[in-house]
Amino acid sequence: MTSLKRMIKMALLSFQRNGWLSLAATLVMVLTLFIISSFFIFSFTLNSAIQAVNEKMDLSVYLKDEASPAEVESLKIRLSNMTDVKEVRYTSKQEALDAYKAEHKSNQDLLNAFSENENPLPASLEIKMIDPSKIENTVSVMEEDQYKPIISKISYHDNGPTIKKITLWTSYIKKAGIVFSIIFIIISILIIFNTIRIAIYARRDEIEIMKLVGATSWFIRGPFILEGMFYGIIATVVNFFIFYPVVYGFSQSFMKFVGDYGINPIAFYNHNLILIIPAQLLIGIFLGVFSSFIALRKYLA
Repeated sequence: MTSLKRMIKMALLSFQRNGWLSLAATLVMVLTLFIISSFFIFSFTLNSAIQAVNEKMDLSVYLKDEASPAEVESLKIRLSNMTDVKEVRYTSKQEALDAYKAEHKSNQDLLNAFSENENPLPASLEIKMIDPSKIENTVSVMEEDQYKPIISKISYHDNGPTIKKITLWTSYIKKAGIVFSIIFIIISILIIFNTIRIAIYARRDEIEIMKLVGATSWFIRGPFILEGMFYGIIATVVNFFIFYPVVYGFSQSFMKFVGDYGINPIAFYNHNLILIIPAQLLIGIFLGVFSSFIALRKYLA
């Protein structure tokens, strides 16, 4: 226990002595944790938005009244057999009217707009996609000349831009997140490595004396490993106070961007805080200890 206290004290002294290098290493570690956390949370929330889009009716095809049952069935079978289509559901004119009345049952003015024997609502095919990004392939089939006589409108043009934006931004964030995470992980390792190397050099005489009086290898190496841990711990704490306001601010723009689709990033962050903070802490400690081990192996044989 006494040895551990001494190692912690020596690690803290080394952390203070290195001054600007310790600050630089900590800040880079903060940036690394920030980028990794952002990549994880924003990728998850964007993926959830895509999943939410996928769970709703991605595509509605409104049919002309003169479309025969055989023609409608032929189109339905054609769409159902497409690899990118998960489900095709037919809604008749009467079903559409019943759904409209149920939805607006509290608004008598809207209900009175329909006469007793009149039903202006069209039949439709509601299509659920496996992958929203492939929706244009399905639309192109329905825009073929053979189906133009029976189709009055395709709703893709209403929700297509939202699907495209979400899918595009998810792809960008994944690629950028991976690249920047790797870059800053490498930078963190290099800076902590050099910081520990300088600490070893500054204490070379002290280390030599400790070896001569019989200090164990772990007692000599321990303070440097603990110093690497301190970088990860401090960076996690600092990252929390920076990251939370950023996620909160981003959530406002994100929800305007995706509308009712997906999960609010700040809600996801709050709900999973008990998992996210320990994960950040483990990543920070691992990077610090890993960098320390490399420096110790190279400069403290």
